[in-house]
Amino acid sequence: MPYVHRNATGKICAVSEQAFEQCDEWIDDSSAELSAFLQSMDTAKERMEQTDLSFVRVLEDVIDLLIAKNTIMLTELPDAAQRKIAERQHLRKSLRPHLDLLDDEQEESLI
Repeated sequence: MPYVHRNATGKICAVSEQAFEQCDEWIDDSSAELSAFLQSMDTAKERMEQTDLSFVRVLEDVIDLLIAKNTIMLTELPDAAQRKIAERQHLRKSLRPHLDLLDDEQEESLI
């Protein structure tokens, strides 16, 4: 039996298996409104997972930039982080010939 919390416009904004102060309205498990809310949460979770992979690349680039500018040193990071960064750098280097979309001449003309 789920309990819900509603926002100022009356839309469900939180669900709990147990009632508590802000989440004390019981709603039927088969409610279309509850199903729609849970579906929207699944959709949001899927979107977050989809963006995670591209965001990892952004973080790699930020870490590389911070290290290149001597803002941080790789050795200042925890050992596990150092290993993961080294592994990603190694993988990226091994894939580089397969990832280059422009040949050297095209690349130089863009600079």
